Amino acid sequence: MRYEIDLQQAKGLHPDGWTGHHATFNFSVAFCSYCRFYFEYALPIEQAVLDAMQGLNIAVYINQACVHQETLNKVGSGVIAFDISYEHLGNRFLQEIHLESSVWIPALMLNNGDTRRVGLNITKAYVDATTEYSLINSFEKYDQLIKGHVDGTVDNGQLCRQVLDFDCFAQLYGIDHPKCDPLLPAYLNWEIGFFEFLSGKKYDYANEGLALNLTEEHSKPPTMDWGIDYRVERTRVYMEIISRIRPQPGACVLEMGFGYGDLLELLGRCGCRVFGIDASPDFLEYTKSRLSSQNIEAGLLAGSFFDIKKIGVAPDVIIFEASFHHCNDPYGLLKTLWDIMPSHGKIYFINEPILPQADRPWGLIRYDGESLFQIRHRGWLEFGFRKDFFDNLLSMANFTVKSVSPLGNGYDIYEVIKLDE
Repeated sequence: MRYEIDLQQAKGLHPDGWTGHHATFNFSVAFCSYCRFYFEYALPIEQAVLDAMQGLNIAVYINQACVHQETLNKVGSGVIAFDISYEHLGNRFLQEIHLESSVWIPALMLNNGDTRRVGLNITKAYVDATTEYSLINSFEKYDQLIKGHVDGTVDNGQLCRQVLDFDCFAQLYGIDHPKCDPLLPAYLNWEIGFFEFLSGKKYDYANEGLALNLTEEHSKPPTMDWGIDYRVERTRVYMEIISRIRPQPGACVLEMGFGYGDLLELLGRCGCRVFGIDASPDFLEYTKSRLSSQNIEAGLLAGSFFDIKKIGVAPDVIIFEASFHHCNDPYGLLKTLWDIMPSHGKIYFINEPILPQADRPWGLIRYDGESLFQIRHRGWLEFGFRKDFFDNLLSMANFTVKSVSPLGNGYDIYEVIKLDE
């Protein structure tokens, strides 16, 4: 399917100090396996200079991560075409695309003797999307998906190309969404009720954990069974997180939903005093043993996020790494955190599903196969947040966003600071 792209041309100053043209646009695509992009372009410079240029440098960013670079030699106009795979697109309906371009021109060829860069004018853009996805529109198909992924006949790529037919299941649920203030109990009650309808289970935070074979887990290196590609990517992401947070020795850092303890171990090695809460008693026992074996003291607790006061510390830093969206009362939790944190304490939201657009402000707004699997198979609450609502939620709880920076995996790190009343 071909999508015409509505371009917005902008001329501005590049961080490196040169002035150029940039093209930024949005397009919606439902879980493609790949897309082919086409950009028709022209250079707004005279032919004599064009003939002397060294090359046309193109960089394309999706979700703030560079996904394509190339150099075109001695071309004044034409078409750029390239493929983007599903892995780059991620599992969002709306993708934000940013294209940067520049041309290097040798100084000796210019009358004023300056080396300069000029921008590229994009005159037309379109995308061909291969929409190889399947709609889940019945519980029979839903359960076939769960069974196939459990027994290995449905791999991760196939799983992610399954999409919930929300309108169909909302009709089966039979209760209209209240469409009220998203912080009112009626709104949450509908979202929780719809979750229970899909999962076939009553909501219970205790379902958010995993049961481990502790004897087996203690007999091998952490996450050894997860495959080399996954472990390399996780290591890269954790190193990126540490470099962004730059934890100070002696700082009190608390992770909400610590899992296998990977991040707590790295923070402990940085000299931080580490604490954490997780819903799984097995994760608690495993991580305690893991950190203790490396002489890292840790204050850990098995419970809900709202048990944080039982930890008995005022954390300088609180970290949610793919865990905040499992909370059934995000505003209430933020207010609880505000009460116990010191002035100008920080919260980091990492790898959280904060979407640029969604059909509702928050709740069960993620319809991809991976989320569907966790909801029905494990009973995990897989909520998501529309960005405008998430930012407003922080503000109402007296927090301010200091920075949002990409991790290079389609998700971001939100650095948030507590404001004094």
